[in-house]
Amino acid sequence: MRIYEINSRLHCESFDQFTEAELNGLIQLGFDALWMMGVWRISEGAKKMSKITCADFEGSPYAVPVYEINRDLGGRSQFNRLIDRAHRTGLSVLVDFVSNHMALDSPWIFQHPGFFVTSNTDARRQLISEFFLHKSGEVIAFGRDPYFPPWNDTAQLDYSNAALRSQMIDVLKREAYWDKEAQLHQLGFDLCYEKKLYDALVARDLARVLERLQRSPDALLASLYFIENHDEPRAASVFDKPTNLAALAMILSIPGSVLIHEGQMEGMLERLPVQRIKPLSDEQADLALKESYAQLLSVTDNEVFENGDFRLFEPGVYGAVGFTRSNAHRVVAYLAQISDAWHRFNAPPMNVSAIAFEIGASSQMRLTNLLTSTSTIVLANSGSFLLEMGRLGIDDETKFCLVEASPA
Repeated sequence: MRIYEINSRLHCESFDQFTEAELNGLIQLGFDALWMMGVWRISEGAKKMSKITCADFEGSPYAVPVYEINRDLGGRSQFNRLIDRAHRTGLSVLVDFVSNHMALDSPWIFQHPGFFVTSNTDARRQLISEFFLHKSGEVIAFGRDPYFPPWNDTAQLDYSNAALRSQMIDVLKREAYWDKEAQLHQLGFDLCYEKKLYDALVARDLARVLERLQRSPDALLASLYFIENHDEPRAASVFDKPTNLAALAMILSIPGSVLIHEGQMEGMLERLPVQRIKPLSDEQADLALKESYAQLLSVTDNEVFENGDFRLFEPGVYGAVGFTRSNAHRVVAYLAQISDAWHRFNAPPMNVSAIAFEIGASSQMRLTNLLTSTSTIVLANSGSFLLEMGRLGIDDETKFCLVEASPA
């Protein structure tokens, strides 16, 4: 699955403004789903809290008071129309479900105070900074995760309460999966963010990349890969352009699903907090980068990348990685320079014998660059197939190559 993420409040002033051309454009790029981040009603308390931080903040979309579609964006009627239009083009629509917490002014605190973690000094060590006094008189814990300070616009839910668990299941069925109750009961979670691969790519650490790629086929397929999302810095600010494209080509080529964030294809640099609904800078799109993204999305939109066998191989060059995807009809391969090295990607000969093995070649094979259609014949030498990437038209800046193998 290929998912395109937008910040709904940043993208449009109402759901009706999302055009047919945009929806069709996503389909033409090969996307399967549109993730509309921030469609729920924004907490008034969260808005006020956010403006303490910055005057132009408009509240976090993850501080949800109740699961109602944001009326400022057109409410349920406009959202349903957008879903219908998206479905007609072939796009699924995804929305957030914030299971960890609610907004600090959620009516649930009055209605169901037992749904929330409250002060209990006999049960746990507490810090004043981790709790707030609600107008009901309850002392409620701010929402948080284990690794970061509390979010002071949220209230932490307490899943030791069986009634809360039932309530959240009801909300999920009602709001996120309309008329899908039977299927929901049969499903577990389908995908998990693969942040460890992202961190390894940012660090240019081949060993850590290989560790993530060596996981079981089921683990790979259950991963959602990304090099940018609303929580991470812009990809164009983290990677230079050749590394950006090499990382994108990798996540599009391995088993699993891929997330592309709005503005990523255009090389946007400004990282927008989720509370901000207007950018501070007027950035110009990098049209060349966008074209390269579109090309990579296109060439990897094929059954061999979707369900072909996946095999890592050792190309015999410091800092480089190689793997093949194969089915009954095609054998393709990805080669890239991951770790920084003293040599360019196109200079040292790489051992591509594993590719020859996939097609049953014993003496020679043809390799074709999927992005340029440049091809070359590789001959076996003492039982090994060695290839210098320059023979496939790879220039001095490029750090990866996607190739297709065929008999020569």
